[in-house]
Amino acid sequence: MLESPAIPRTAGILRIGMIARMNAAYKNHSLLLNAVSEMGRDLPDFELLFVGDGPLRPALEREAEQLQIRERVRFVGDRGDIQALLVSMDVSVVRSRSESLSNVILESMAAGVPVVATDVGGNRELLDNERGLLVPPDNSEALAWA
Repeated sequence: MLESPAIPRTAGILRIGMIARMNAAYKNHSLLLNAVSEMGRDLPDFELLFVGDGPLRPALEREAEQLQIRERVRFVGDRGDIQALLVSMDVSVVRSRSESLSNVILESMAAGVPVVATDVGGNRELLDNERGLLVPPDNSEALAWA
């Protein structure tokens, strides 16, 4: 049995989540912020949940502020309740520029959460556009439309 949501939800709000350390630029948090900014023009009722922490967090918080989406982005830090967090998401996003095999994709699939991931490394072996969507790395517009 799956755990109940770890972070309360607001009815009618699409929750997009990314679980990744904030210590490496290749995880590409910034591209997701840009995609969310683009999406916001057409999809007003959503929130972005960043799970993870690291030295890039302050810069990402500033970037969210500069993009004028800070009120839609929740930085929840490192958490031990990943399964419960996944269950609370409508979509799990994996934005790595390079990846051998993403554990987050496997965890998301096990939780029944749709995945949008970059078409790199082992991701294409896990997702086939039926179990999740693959998008080109470094393309915020493709991510926004996914």
